[in-house]
Amino acid sequence: MSQKNWVSRLTQPLIRLYETPMYVPFINNGIDKILKEADLNVYQETNFMGLFQILQAKNYKN
Repeated sequence: MSQKNWVSRLTQPLIRLYETPMYVPFINNGIDKILKEADLNVYQETNFMGLFQILQAKNYKN
């Protein structure tokens, strides 16, 4: 098991205590799907131990 999966599995129950009801659907859908619906394409991605993502996206139309 990678370190990022272990950390995110440990912290998810805690995060769910204070997040809105939209948190779980957001996590299940993923940021890629949401960005594609907005005509954005991810061209660079990184994460910190599975806790958060940093993305760079570009508009499909450009």
